[in-house]
Amino acid sequence: MTFISNSKKFIFVHLHKCAGSSIEVALSDTIQWNDIILGSTQYGEKIQTVYREKFNLYKHSSAADIEKVVGDNIWNSYFTFSIVRHPLDRMVSLYTFLQKLKIQYGFIDNLKLKTKIFLLQNKKFPITLKDLSIQKEGMTLRTEMWALLESRNFSQFIFNIINTNSPSIKSQFESLLNKDKTKIGVDYIGKFENIENDWQYICKKLNITIDLPHVNKSREHQKNWRNYYTLDDINFMVEKYKVDLEAFNYSV
Repeated sequence: MTFISNSKKFIFVHLHKCAGSSIEVALSDTIQWNDIILGSTQYGEKIQTVYREKFNLYKHSSAADIEKVVGDNIWNSYFTFSIVRHPLDRMVSLYTFLQKLKIQYGFIDNLKLKTKIFLLQNKKFPITLKDLSIQKEGMTLRTEMWALLESRNFSQFIFNIINTNSPSIKSQFESLLNKDKTKIGVDYIGKFENIENDWQYICKKLNITIDLPHVNKSREHQKNWRNYYTLDDINFMVEKYKVDLEAFNYSV
């Protein structure tokens, strides 16, 4: 969720699989008529299409894209923040989330799911199935699901998805750069691994007292995400996300 609060003067940059949905649910209680929330909530889903077509803003817009739209005065005067996550754990979270959605569709057979995606695509004949997208409870499935469907295991998944242009695999560091691409653009970066304490700091800055719910909660892999990776996988991911590991002080 991109959340631009003109009433409380803050901007939240929502990165993929970094507790953004939980933060969105909490902050949605503060929304007023002049606030903008894109994605996740029913209200946010309704207005997201308009803002994406008109301003190229959506649920997971980068800091630079938001800054360009709101302008320097608002960006520099509002409290801007985001949450990051260990990049290797983040990839496992994406993988397990897609697996869950696949089961929710009721299709274990990949061919049947691909056919379902085909039939739901606006009744138009596409050039290729890989270009298809499907709406499911606000979640747009594009190359992420296709990478999962073409993979027999986690190792194949990470190699498949890295070779796509999926926004969910974009470097977190890159997503938080300012519009000039010279430095981190947000005022504060919390960590998924320390979300409870960091959320208290955010609440203090926003002058609110709200508990953080656990939406899209997926805790089963958080203590053993390394078990998903082979040594080759780790080496591959470390090279791919070197900037995130260094910038946010994560180790492997």
